[in-house]
Amino acid sequence: MNPITNSNIKEGFRQANEANARSKENVIRQNANARLSQMKKKHSDLGCLMFIFFPVWIYEYYYNKKIDEEVLKINNDASVQIRNLYAEADRITMQQIRQYENEVNTYHKKVLNNASTVKEMVDYVTTMFQRMVSHADTSAHKKFIETDFTYVVRKTGISFNYQSTYTNPQDDYNFEKQRFRDLHTDAECEGLAQALAIMTIKQMKSIYPPNSLSITVSHNDAAVTLHYKSANKNFVVARDIV
Repeated sequence: MNPITNSNIKEGFRQANEANARSKENVIRQNANARLSQMKKKHSDLGCLMFIFFPVWIYEYYYNKKIDEEVLKINNDASVQIRNLYAEADRITMQQIRQYENEVNTYHKKVLNNASTVKEMVDYVTTMFQRMVSHADTSAHKKFIETDFTYVVRKTGISFNYQSTYTNPQDDYNFEKQRFRDLHTDAECEGLAQALAIMTIKQMKSIYPPNSLSITVSHNDAAVTLHYKSANKNFVVARDIV
């Protein structure tokens, strides 16, 4: 399976299962090499006996043919076992991913179905988003105002990353201080993160004039980036010098 680049958690599943398969592959190869060594020794002993009773060319033909057949079988058997190992690793990874995604979707729906419970949380995230927009470049040469707003839902709260990758812990939304219980799993973190994205975008669009902005979403697990874009009222069309 190819590396999973858009989810650290899912990539963790893949790497763990692949590492387990590699460990088992090493055992299979060691066993195959041991069998090859044992087989060659057995044929070497047999060759000494045959050499006494048969001409050299008969001995060489029989010995080489049997060696080639057994080497091929041992290597083929090992290759089949190794292929099956990695196929099973991929199967387990996909099973873990499906289970994780089901848990994310379940929690995501629970949050949306109880939106009033997290309204203050959505208000806070929206406020932080507006702060990011207010710091965006509105110079006259910019036709659009664009900025990325990133938040990360953790088990104990929400942290915010700025475009410079700077974070300020004082800006964090702390579940304990806000009287929410901590989350228990990574799936709950991502589920809440997805729900917050939907509700924050809806609230942002209700604050600004209709159809005046666009917000796109990308995420890596519970780290969500909202890309804001709107027309810049300060934009000035470039003029010819003469």
